[in-house]
Amino acid sequence: MPRKVGKTNPNTSSLSQGAVDCCALKDISRCGICEDLSATTRNAILNLIKQVERQKRLHFNKTELSILLHMCVEITGREVRDMTLDELKTFLYGTLDITNPFSLDGLCRACMQNSRHNPIKKTVGPVDFVHLLSVLLRGTLSERAELAFRIVDLDSDGFIRRNVEVRRLLHDTFDVSVAAQNPEIDPDEPVRDTINYLCEKLQCTLTQSISIDRFKALAYEHPWIVESLLPCIPSEITNLMFQTLFSTQIKLPSLEAPPKIGSK
Repeated sequence: MPRKVGKTNPNTSSLSQGAVDCCALKDISRCGICEDLSATTRNAILNLIKQVERQKRLHFNKTELSILLHMCVEITGREVRDMTLDELKTFLYGTLDITNPFSLDGLCRACMQNSRHNPIKKTVGPVDFVHLLSVLLRGTLSERAELAFRIVDLDSDGFIRRNVEVRRLLHDTFDVSVAAQNPEIDPDEPVRDTINYLCEKLQCTLTQSISIDRFKALAYEHPWIVESLLPCIPSEITNLMFQTLFSTQIKLPSLEAPPKIGSK
């Protein structure tokens, strides 16, 4: 039975109108300066660059960080402020082609978990935005697995459970119209089989849930597990095309785990 692709959704169809203006980005030179911004805005961006540069886990150089922070200002209407969740979803949907509503909600939730700001504000700061892009575009397998876990962990309790996250995320993912044309086909069978298969791989039972450390260990052995429950990473072609907007050194993350060095 074919699995649904689900590119559009009533709650996200309008987001496609909000992709980052590529023409505006071309006005940002390779040295990371946008001349038509006010002096106050440019100084604020320079201060943000100094703040972000202190982050050790980022996969961007100074020039790339500068352009990405300019991009952040473009997304917020040329205001140096935190991004609203709707603005972040619009960017992810229209620019990185992440369209699943669960994925969009999960990415916002993961950003707010990493944020040092008051979570009640429901916003994403420039530093958190750059961190998210670092993982999505160039992150290691471990970083992507951790991000995927936080996206899939719907109730943010630190565990993935069979009857909560797994069942909910796989619900309604197969086209039941095929079964409707053939009464001998059980429309729920594909979902049941998929849940059983994934839970066997994840070693997730009704009484045993999966922690983030266990999920990362399994992803190291089987990298496909990162997106087994929910698509949350841009495709290689989308990633490559987006990186050309801010970098001359395109770096795509490895889809496989790094080789283990055996001891002699």
